[in-house]
Order: sequence, then structure tokens, then C-alpha cells
Amino acid sequence: MKKVIKRKVILFSLPFLLLLLPILAFFALFVGSSDSSTNADVNTNTPQQQTAKVIWDRVLKEGGTKEGAAALLGNNQAESELQPSIIQSNATYN
Repeated sequence: MKKVIKRKVILFSLPFLLLLLPILAFFALFVGSSDSSTNADVNTNTPQQQTAKVIWDRVLKEGGTKEGAAALLGNNQAESELQPSIIQSNATYN
């Protein structure tokens, strides 16, 4: 009885598998091999990164851990986008 059910399940799912194989082959050959490299220069010295460096160095200097510094940076990124002049709801601090 179990062999009959197993055979029916295999025969039922076989057409779906046969349809799925060419689709997977297409994605593997054409979509997955696209070249997305670029020669664009990226400026990584922004005011936010300078602020992050100051926070990172200060936390470690005061005896904090790398995890603690990362937590502070994550919170400041979410709260003020690492911009010291923003206090809440993008309001500026005078």
C-alpha cells in the first residue's frame, strides 16, 4: 500500500519537476552570471563617517567594548543619521 502511494506521489509531482528544471537552468545560466562590477569612485569620507569614528574611538578609549561602540553607532544612525546637529524628528539643534 505504501509503495502505491509513493508511486502516485512521484508520478503526480514529476510534471512539476520537469517544468521547474528548465526555469532553474535559465536562471543559473543567464540571470546569475550577470556582471555587476563598476568603476565608479565612492566617497567614503563623509561627515557621518567622521562622527562614527569619533564615537567609536571615544567609547573604546573610555573602556567600552567593540560591541558597545557598535550598539551606540547603530542607535545614533537610527536616531539622527549620525548628524550631531539633529536632535529629534530631523529638527536641528541650535
